[in-house]
Amino acid sequence: MRTASFIAAALLAALPAAAQAQGVNAAAGARQVSVEVREAGKLVAASSVRLQLGRPAAISMDGPFAMRLRVDAQEGAGYTVRPNLTANGPSGWTRLDAPTMSVTPGQQGKARVERPSGPPLEIAVSVD
Repeated sequence: MRTASFIAAALLAALPAAAQAQGVNAAAGARQVSVEVREAGKLVAASSVRLQLGRPAAISMDGPFAMRLRVDAQEGAGYTVRPNLTANGPSGWTRLDAPTMSVTPGQQGKARVERPSGPPLEIAVSVD
């Protein structure tokens, strides 16, 4: 019984260190992602978020747009970015498109998004 108490105490003492190490690993996989949405060349929405690689994140944007975004590391250098853009219109929120793009660190990845009405949108994403 006494041995079990020592083992339990050792495990409890190790928990904060394990949690802290997990936090360090999570921070290493985090990236700052900036997004711009343009309509006919005019900036209509922009936002920036810090997210974990491989985990989707919701991005709040000004205007009638919202986005869920996932960024995955590519082998070598760069990222695969999957933005899922939605727009709020007369009939409520509508999913517009979810293009996939490759983004090189320090560069912008761009994709064109067609809409049911209105000119197409251009999404630009950078990952730092």
